Amino acid sequence: MPRGRPAKATEAEPPANKRSRTTTTQSSRRKVARPDDDEYGDADSEDELDPSERRRLVSNAVRVLLQCDTNKHPIRRADITSRAFAKYKGSLSTKTTKSIIEDAYEILKDAFGFEVCECQRATKDPSKKKATTSGFILKNTVPESLREGVKWSDTDLTDKGLLITILSLILLNQLPLDRDSLYEQMALLGFSAKDANHPDHLDHAEVGSLEKALKKFCSEGYLTKNKVKGEKRVLFSPGPRSAHEITQESIFAFLATVFGEELDASLLKQLKLQYGSTNTTSTTAAQPPPQTTSTRQIAAQGH
Repeated sequence: MPRGRPAKATEAEPPANKRSRTTTTQSSRRKVARPDDDEYGDADSEDELDPSERRRLVSNAVRVLLQCDTNKHPIRRADITSRAFAKYKGSLSTKTTKSIIEDAYEILKDAFGFEVCECQRATKDPSKKKATTSGFILKNTVPESLREGVKWSDTDLTDKGLLITILSLILLNQLPLDRDSLYEQMALLGFSAKDANHPDHLDHAEVGSLEKALKKFCSEGYLTKNKVKGEKRVLFSPGPRSAHEITQESIFAFLATVFGEELDASLLKQLKLQYGSTNTTSTTAAQPPPQTTSTRQIAAQGH
């Protein structure tokens, strides 16, 4: 090339690393919903909710959770998303939906005193030790001292008294409790068969049908009913809701009151040593309790 002649200008190409970054950025914007995205919705769709719409969806989630809990049945995530976010038909991103539901949980706890707890049910297969999740429940976290002024209906008080009685009998028998044994012990408390043709249908003048009450407690998750494979026996044990709403200490206090004792620290310690390690979701037979000199011994003598 002759000296002094300007070189022909050529268009500079972008560096290879810049081209790769551009390609990567463009491809990242074209994400596809994966088959493992959960029931919340599309995990990769963009969140375009404005603050007012987000507040509306949070309020919807709170309302749905409160409505679902009125029948005492476990709440499924699918129920929340399908009813609270029906307008979006699953198009909300997983991140957005989880964030909205978490905000709803916070409002339930701060404004209403409810904590959302996972509801686990023991597997019916004894070879599988892992419990299965059957949904969520709302646990009342308001201190007992603030509930003293609450007036319960006669029906609620009757159900509560019957339930804690049954749970006490199950606890004293070291889990689970055979239906025939339960009926025998309930007969000592005033339940009787009105129909001679159905001696297993026990009724009480004030409580009503024991069979209907057991069915209700099982459907609400307070009790778990299991049939023994190859036998006609039916076993009752505490359900997943009982583990959250009814503490063993409250059952111990109930038993102490029944037997005219004061639940002091010493007696509570003895009761916890006896029953504290009991698995409330177990469906296997337990060993007979050792003899002691406390409320447990008095209760054992009554069986």
